[in-house]
Amino acid sequence: MDKEIIFVSFGTGGTLGHMSLISHIVNKITENYKITIMSEYSYTKVFSLKKKNIKWVSLKKQEHMNSSGGAIEHISIDSIKEYCRKNDVGFVIFSTFFDKNLVRWLRGKKIKSFLVSYPLRDAHTSLFFLRNYNSLFDKIIILEDLYNIEMPSYISRAKPVFKLDEEKAAEPSNNLLVTCGGGGRHSAFKYFEIVKKIVPVIRKLFPFLYITIIYGPNSPRLDFSDCKCIQYTKYMGRYIKQAKTVISEAGYFTTHELISLGKPGVLIPGNRRIDNQELRGIKYEKKKLGYCVMPEEKINFLVNKIEKLISDNSIYQVFQNNCKNYIDLFKAKPDISEIIMSELEK
Repeated sequence: MDKEIIFVSFGTGGTLGHMSLISHIVNKITENYKITIMSEYSYTKVFSLKKKNIKWVSLKKQEHMNSSGGAIEHISIDSIKEYCRKNDVGFVIFSTFFDKNLVRWLRGKKIKSFLVSYPLRDAHTSLFFLRNYNSLFDKIIILEDLYNIEMPSYISRAKPVFKLDEEKAAEPSNNLLVTCGGGGRHSAFKYFEIVKKIVPVIRKLFPFLYITIIYGPNSPRLDFSDCKCIQYTKYMGRYIKQAKTVISEAGYFTTHELISLGKPGVLIPGNRRIDNQELRGIKYEKKKLGYCVMPEEKINFLVNKIEKLISDNSIYQVFQNNCKNYIDLFKAKPDISEIIMSELEK
């Protein structure tokens, strides 16, 4: 068996986005590699892969922090070094966040480091190159996004990851899906407060709607007596398919899932330093894929956008067709797992 691969998921507040990316890559990597996933979050309960060559190592939980260009100082750096010393590790793959001192240490031990991410916000991308963090890594792979930032040609671009289950869902009817992501971040709590305000208003205006809310494993509990409230599901794709429309933050994975399924939604971007949710949400509406409503805009404005998607079939159809056409633009790009496999096999 070849050298071991470590996936490191440094969280800075709690997110399933890292695990969505890692699980997609792990699922595609050949079983000739031993794989260890390191995370401070207990994703084993929600991680669907059960391959024999995968094991988990828990990292110490760290308080939420802001990063500079993705760089953070992590309290588990010594335990990761110790693991590498005791095992035949050949590659370490970081998801968005990294500890630059750890990456430099790995280079000194001749262990290759890869960084995989969706595009960072403008200032973070500029800082990433200004501080020369790009020189730390043997390979940098960026997922294509609605709002793409210009990158040097040596950085690989991969098509978006669509983490959808393949089971068929019932035909969409009068269903509204509200997703709250993984939760745990400051911006997620602000979005959560909007959800608590908007759901009673929607219920009163549209009593015929069947509302499902998925509020995330790191979010406070939601309990509306006249809605279906779920903390987490492995079958997000199924719920999206069943809904006529979706209310969500403008997170990378949910946004691209909506597009891939031709499902117009209303995005409420989270104000996050490292992710470009506002820019992604604005581009989403400018391309007529759905609507974007900023958290600071009035509830009546948000209700108006939801009402249009529920009641105006002509607008809905335009958005739906645009989603189907737009997803074709991504097909020419390679899958991120293909790029990684080519690096592993060098």
